[in-house]
Amino acid sequence: MNTLHTPGHCGRTGTVIRTAILEFLLLCALVLTPPLLILIDLKIRHITGTLGENSLTEYAQALCLLVTVVLFALRAKQDFHARGFYLLVTGFFLCMLIREHDFLFDAVQHGWWKYPALAVTALALLGARSYPGTVLQAMARFTRAPGYSQLLTGLVVVMVFSRVFGTGALWQELMQEQYDNLYKSVIQEGLELLGYLLIAKACIRMHLHFGASAPQPAPVDTQHPISNCPS
Repeated sequence: MNTLHTPGHCGRTGTVIRTAILEFLLLCALVLTPPLLILIDLKIRHITGTLGENSLTEYAQALCLLVTVVLFALRAKQDFHARGFYLLVTGFFLCMLIREHDFLFDAVQHGWWKYPALAVTALALLGARSYPGTVLQAMARFTRAPGYSQLLTGLVVVMVFSRVFGTGALWQELMQEQYDNLYKSVIQEGLELLGYLLIAKACIRMHLHFGASAPQPAPVDTQHPISNCPS
């Protein structure tokens, strides 16, 4: 029997196509967000004469990282069999959030952000060590999850491409005496925001994917059951 044009098959095909179109439109919206926010920030700068760290671009970066940290922390809480891995991932992105807000810690001492970041790293490592057998297999499963490639792309954009393409030396060579440090900042911050948006989107998709299954609680100790008999 030819099932290529059955109503059920056509319905599934339509759903796949609509999902692909929505994914395309969402990615377009994400890509357009950094230049839009930067334009607004520049308008504010022209009016106030200053901008600094209090910009919509910086706030959007912080929001993306906060969403990522919270969702991975929830996964660590819900999935016992992957808890060690998710604690490490949560610690990693929390360190990135701390680094993005280094200006707050500079009020104590320049470069002081490293100390809370080191504390978070130590806690994440100790937490992962407390749950043996919940890191490597969970990591392998994580790399096969929908959104993993997008998360990886976002990390590459933030940690590599934004640093290289936004380096001052490149734009000084291009613009010579017309160079202004503002150009470097705009390019670098815009690329960082794009990367963080991709990471947050991928994290939300993964959370929905893993959350579709029931949370994995800690296993019950069957070797020492609690007796209901009176003592």
